[in-house]
Amino acid sequence: MSARSAMPRWCSRSLAALAALGRRFGRDRRGATALEFGLVGIPFFSLILVMFEVSMLFLEGQALDTTLDAAARQLLTGTAQSSSGSNAITNMATFKTYAFCPLLPAIITCSQVQLNVAVISSWSGSNLGPPISNGTLNTSSWGYTPCTSNPSNPSIMKVEAIYPVAALSGYWNPSTTVTINGTQDRVLYSSTVFRCEPF
Repeated sequence: MSARSAMPRWCSRSLAALAALGRRFGRDRRGATALEFGLVGIPFFSLILVMFEVSMLFLEGQALDTTLDAAARQLLTGTAQSSSGSNAITNMATFKTYAFCPLLPAIITCSQVQLNVAVISSWSGSNLGPPISNGTLNTSSWGYTPCTSNPSNPSIMKVEAIYPVAALSGYWNPSTTVTINGTQDRVLYSSTVFRCEPF
């Protein structure tokens, strides 16, 4: 006696009905497009969002590097230190206002950029990494100390910039972010080191 014939009649009828339902479901193509879009759409648009975010990150990073180099050149040549009149560059606020911010593209908000202009003792003493300790950004020692004219012994300068970038997607895990003013953000960092020209 087979196992199927040993089953109660209601059970075998239920199995037959389920099998027929499965066959009908397998042949039915109504709603297939909606189902496929639901399965493919979410990962596809998530990938598009991440690609857009990474592209913007590279674009903003390039813009920050280019702007910092151009602004630092004014310190390298002594143009900033020798400026006078209403556009005189005497501190960090005027350096940002007259030398840095006018060169920034619109994709970067200048008020959120933090800058440091410092004279360093040697090339080997130029730490080119952002001031991050235990996942927290600390720019309390940053300021504006440009080189002065000294043709016999020109100073070495380091100019650096940090720009916080909010994450649009959940792709960025906490290990790639830092704490800035109590909030978790990613940062773009740019720096340049040079010896001042005599001026």
